Amino acid sequence: MRSAPGRFVLSAQGLRFRKMVESTPLGVSITYNHPMKALCLFCLLLLATTGLAAQQMTSGTLQVGGVDRTYLVHVPTGDSRTKALPLVLALHGAGMTSTLMAEVTGLNTWAEKTGFIVVYPQGLQQHWNTARTPGAGVDDFAFMKALVAKVQSSYSVDRTQIIAAGFSNGAEFAQELGCIGDLPFKAVVAVSATLSIEAAKQCAPKHTARLIEFHGTADPIVPYLGGRVNAPGGPMVLSVADDLQLWARINHCAPEPKTERLPDHSEGGTHVERVTFHGCAAGGEVTHYRILGAGHVWPGYPDMPKRLGQTTQQIDASRYIARLVSGEIEP
Repeated sequence: MRSAPGRFVLSAQGLRFRKMVESTPLGVSITYNHPMKALCLFCLLLLATTGLAAQQMTSGTLQVGGVDRTYLVHVPTGDSRTKALPLVLALHGAGMTSTLMAEVTGLNTWAEKTGFIVVYPQGLQQHWNTARTPGAGVDDFAFMKALVAKVQSSYSVDRTQIIAAGFSNGAEFAQELGCIGDLPFKAVVAVSATLSIEAAKQCAPKHTARLIEFHGTADPIVPYLGGRVNAPGGPMVLSVADDLQLWARINHCAPEPKTERLPDHSEGGTHVERVTFHGCAAGGEVTHYRILGAGHVWPGYPDMPKRLGQTTQQIDASRYIARLVSGEIEP
């Protein structure tokens, strides 16, 4: 099922999207009342998801803080109980669903090829409560701790191979999970988002984790040079450079990174530079893939709306995650 064209209307109540779906005569109206939900407008253009993705996953529910929290899990075919498998938490962006995150990333396919479990948590109201203050709002951190514990009790998980990967609001949340340090992540993969200035002030990890950050220099939503997120009431965020320096200091890396241009693999007008910090604490490498000319995108996914800027096929973030899981350093 494909979606018909729609339109966005900015009102005092938030960002409203109204569209028609071809398979139904009914109009579908969705209102964003939370400012961060404007970060992932593209998900509203992709409301229809494939049945195949749903068939490959099972759903689950946890009660955390008196609230039912849901998630999807994909386990590669074969007996997952005879071998401890790596675990990837795939955190959707604001306004997205867990099913849509599976569709955009294609991580189920890579999980089959490489051999890892991938879990897609669902944020309440399609959003993660980032830059959390104690006692304020939904405790998504508690949800992640309970979810990891649940998956570990249900499947054989390699506890040294847990990765948090996120897009947009989910990428900010993934970094905050690394900052809190209650879960011993091997790596944090952040796509198209940096830490908010408020969250950065509280970043004090208890465990060393590798950081890999993908970000387009022409991102119209989360500015590459930092500043206010381009959404109603959007927070102030670090520049990519300051975000990297924060993690480089935390992981005791040398302050000056090495930058190298990667070969082009396709046309489209984007190019990739790899920025690498060396001399880091063991397991604490900091790497950035600067995508020249790209917008607010998941690298490797071809169907991003034009309003989010240029997509890129020069590098595939999901393929990188699979290679990271398999122990390959380079993508």
